[in-house]
Amino acid sequence: MFMLAGQQLIIMGLLMAIGFIAYKSHFIKPETQKDFSNILVYIAMPSVIINVFQRPFDNDTLRMIGWAALASASIYLLSILIAEICFRDSKVANPEHQVALKFGTIFTNASFMGIPLAQAVLGDDGVLFMVIHLIGYTLFQWTYGITLYRKNPEPWKAQLKKLSLNPNMIATVVGIGFWLASFKLPTLIGQPVSYLASLNTPLSMILIGSNIATAQIQSAFKRKHIWQGFALSNLIIPLISIFVLQLFPLSPVAFQSLVLGVSCPVAGMVVIFAVLHDHHNQFPVQLMCMSTALSVVTIPVILSVLEWMH
Repeated sequence: MFMLAGQQLIIMGLLMAIGFIAYKSHFIKPETQKDFSNILVYIAMPSVIINVFQRPFDNDTLRMIGWAALASASIYLLSILIAEICFRDSKVANPEHQVALKFGTIFTNASFMGIPLAQAVLGDDGVLFMVIHLIGYTLFQWTYGITLYRKNPEPWKAQLKKLSLNPNMIATVVGIGFWLASFKLPTLIGQPVSYLASLNTPLSMILIGSNIATAQIQSAFKRKHIWQGFALSNLIIPLISIFVLQLFPLSPVAFQSLVLGVSCPVAGMVVIFAVLHDHHNQFPVQLMCMSTALSVVTIPVILSVLEWMH
């Protein structure tokens, strides 16, 4: 697993480098980044989710999905507790930085980086359990995550509506429906869905690389709180998660997939939410970019610990 993950991270790093160079060379512009994001969120990612559920139903997988969902929820709740303790008012004076650090500690880029990694290292079963982890991501992001940015959170009915309209959530419900019915898409539909799903890895890595190109990385290395956020998100939470996940009767693939999901760098939504709520975006961009750039080192470290323990 370690070697496969290392090879995949090198490939992903090269794709990110292409995105970095393309942005610096003006082949990719800010409006292009937005278009790429829309294609990923509304087309490629839902296709990946539907594609992974194109399999016959079986009770063992259903039971394991239940345990994986419970284990994933436990990790999110633990991450929330740790973030609230480590980044309380007495520790971080700037309220906007505090919000970004809490959000970045809890939510990882498991969609853009986790799914390609799981696909390369663990196959379709790994992607299946990564999707289960992403269900927790969506639920917690649009409940707890959004309250970090809003002083007056929306009523629960409005939050529920946003959850139900999330494209990944819709794709998950549709995919699970197909799986429960053991329904396989006809070739004329299934093949295009498969082709669209294959866009996820190269497009997401190029987009991440172009985002890194916009950050002032040099000044990020001088900020203490950036380092603290990076350490918690990339190392401490994943290492704690390895021990917590052992409390659940997970299959090796489910266990490894959840560890991969937690080990991914800070989610890009930390920047998007900052922009949407009129926060200065330099700090969250630096946090996300440092976490992403150094994840090519930290993810192998986490996986080596996982292999050593098993």
